[in-house]
Parts: sequence; structure tokens; C-alpha cells
Amino acid sequence: MNSEIINALKNAKMTTYCLDEDQIISQSEWIERAYTKCKSLAVFFNTKFYILHNDTFNGAAFYKPKFIALNFGVFDLSQKMAHIITNYLVHDITPNIKPNKNPNRKAYYDIFFSLPNMVDANKKTIKENSLANNYYEQIASIFTLFTMFHELGHINHNHGARNINHFCDGFDSSTSSLSSENALDSQTREVICDLYAFECLVKSHVLPMKKELSYNKEEFIKYLTDHLTFISLYFYFLSPNLNNDGYKHASHPPTAFRIFSIYKYFQSDETINISKIEKELIISSSSENLRKILINIFSDSASNNWHTWFTDSELAAWHNEIYNRTPNWYLFEK
Repeated sequence: MNSEIINALKNAKMTTYCLDEDQIISQSEWIERAYTKCKSLAVFFNTKFYILHNDTFNGAAFYKPKFIALNFGVFDLSQKMAHIITNYLVHDITPNIKPNKNPNRKAYYDIFFSLPNMVDANKKTIKENSLANNYYEQIASIFTLFTMFHELGHINHNHGARNINHFCDGFDSSTSSLSSENALDSQTREVICDLYAFECLVKSHVLPMKKELSYNKEEFIKYLTDHLTFISLYFYFLSPNLNNDGYKHASHPPTAFRIFSIYKYFQSDETINISKIEKELIISSSSENLRKILINIFSDSASNNWHTWFTDSELAAWHNEIYNRTPNWYLFEK
């Protein structure tokens, strides 16, 4: 790693300690495969790629110089989330997680670091059960690859070329305070990259599964419902706060807004080729599945009302603001 990259990481207040490849692939078979996939994507986009020695779930795209940095926690926590959700869905096993007393605080960053033994103990059980293994791969892949595709979206859409002082798009900080104009621009970039990541996962995962399940549409609808459930879960746990009262000056949109934009995109998407009624059923079912997971696994009392903290009119007004700014940050026709 050269001094230019080290300085860029320091300026972004990120660790400059990068893991080497041997340290990464020695962690687990799944992490080795996920890392190899992310590395190949970085090569395809002609950008350097680094894994930082940090256990939290986050990443960033840098423009000057051009590279992607993911925390090791992206891989580790994706793996742990996959184990926890799979054990619940297949074996009705839930970890002993204390209820979250703060209705606006998600316990994501506190939950997983205490569970390595449980994860290790269940690896064999999951691998030997085909249904469990499929769930595990689907969940872990969504959490890891959505993150990688999102950061690559910043590179692909050339976000760093629009402002000479803009050197990276990085971590969501609930303490950031931008001007309303800069906040809207930043949130627009984030939404564009969310949708780009969703589109990439449709191409890499959903469409191949549709072909594989062409004989069984009901099973494909279930797969798609699970897919949307796990993406919503990803957003729910991505940031430390559900209800960001200062979102109009924040770099990243609140959780509810990001899920709302994914739902809107899914409703208008034509590549999956299913009916409007089927899409509405999938969105409704995935929302209910998310609520059950948050209550039954994470004892999260906020799951009953977090999505209603913003009114429909607030969601629509925000979406229109973002949509109107999209041409400024979106380079390519669909």
C-alpha cells in the first residue's frame, strides 16, 4: 500500500492496517470464496481493493486515488448473520439476545461479536442440510456483495469526478451535519448505488435462479420474497439509528427511506418479468418476514413501528427530491 492510499484512509478517519490475502482466506472457506469474488469484481472495474482490519460492517469508495476499502467486518458479520437467520428459518434455533431497550438503537454492533462459538458449532449442521446451506449462501452473499456492488457503483458512476474536493464516499455517520443541498446530493449518490447494487444482484442471483426454477413459479416467488427480506434486513442493520431526526443534514438516508427506494425500484423493474400483483405480494410478505425476524431473533421492539416514523408524504417528498437530482449523479442509461 503506497503513501497516497494511506493518506486517503487517514483523511477518511479509517484504519490504515490492511489484511493481507493469507490472513483473509484463512478465516473460513466461505470468506475465501467471498473475498475472491469481490477481488475479481474490483479487477473488472479496474480499481484497487483492500480489506481493512476493522470488525465493524462498512466500506468506502475512494476516487483520489481510486480504490475500494471494505472492513473485515463486512465478511465476518455477513457470515454470522447468515448462521443466525438460517438456524432460525430451518431449525427454529434462536440465540440468547437481550431485548434492545432503546427503541431507536439497533443492537447490530453489539450482537455478533459475542457469538463466535455458536457460529462455529453450527457450521457443520448447516453445511449438511441443503435447505440450510442455500439460505446461508443467499444471506451471506447478499450482505457481502450488496456492499461491494454499492461501493463499485460509486466508481462506475464516476461520482468522484463531479467535485474536485470530493475524494471518497464512505461511512454512514449519524453525527454528520451537511448543508441541506450537500446532504441531498450525498443521499442521491447513496440511493443510486443502492439501486445499482440491487440491479447487480438481480443479474447475478435472481435471474439465474428464475431460470433454474422455471418449472416452479411458486418456489421462485418464495426465493424472491426471501431475497427482498434479506436486503431489507441488510438496510435495517446497516446504520446505528433507525429514526434519524437530522436526516436532512446527513450523508446517508434513514433506513426506512433506503428500503422505500428499493421497493419503488423493484415495482418498476421489468427484467424479472412478474406481474404487478405478484410484486405487491412479495413486498408485503417480505415486510412481514422482516418484522418476524426482528422480533423473534433480535427481540427488537422497534420492529413494530420503526417504518411508520416517517409518513407516506415524507417518504414521497424525499423520493421526489432524490429523483430530481438523479441526473446529476447517474451517468448511464438503463
